[in-house]
Amino acid sequence: MIRKTLLSTLIVGTALVLSQCNKDDSSENTTTADVTFNVVMTDGENQVYDGETVSLQNGYDLKISLFRMFLSGIEIKNSAGNWVMLKDVVIVDPGSTQITDRQFTANVNVGNYTALRYGLGLDATMNNSDPSTFNQNHPLSTYQAMYWTMLKYRFAKFEGLANVTGQLGSSSDILVAFHPGTDDLYRTDEVLINNNVQAGQSNTISLELDLNALFAGTNAFDFSTESSTHSMPSDIALAAKFMDKLKVSLSVE
Repeated sequence: MIRKTLLSTLIVGTALVLSQCNKDDSSENTTTADVTFNVVMTDGENQVYDGETVSLQNGYDLKISLFRMFLSGIEIKNSAGNWVMLKDVVIVDPGSTQITDRQFTANVNVGNYTALRYGLGLDATMNNSDPSTFNQNHPLSTYQAMYWTMLKYRFAKFEGLANVTGQLGSSSDILVAFHPGTDDLYRTDEVLINNNVQAGQSNTISLELDLNALFAGTNAFDFSTESSTHSMPSDIALAAKFMDKLKVSLSVE
């Protein structure tokens, strides 16, 4: 009887120790915090909003009426070198006056993060989705008005008016409409960051979209001949140019 009682005591004690160890292991590094990503549009110096006019370095004034785009496959690298998926896909309006239109939030473990990577547009799998299968709040739903049957998804919608500097608002204004799409136009990027996510703190990562980097600079747009693309065979090269320059126009601040 003594031996049996002792054995039972040992089993119970061991179980308690193992249980406590498991609790300690499972609770290690599991404190999380929200990180808010803020995507803003600038002229290289100042923030710009939809409806405003920007004097670009390519010799044109540009009035933006709409700019929406997909970001997808958004991941962040932790200090151990592992990539952590944050969002499959989001849709943002970098020039919206409504802050919720240009932000998204993800919950991650606290700690230091060293890199961010994302896609501009949609990979082939997402691009072949059926928009009618998503609820209206989903980025890929029909409700978002980013799907066009002839093209599939438009990776971005940039619309506005342009004219040579000082002439905007006249009868010679140029309608600007960039609607890039198709699987081949999907672009990805990876940037270094140094972000220490802390519990109970305001953790923000800002992505700045520089309109001068997008439309001016190297291989600048000439709106007199390069003002519109719907990613048809006749203008797919212009859509590719837009996506290539969109990639270099984004930076983490």
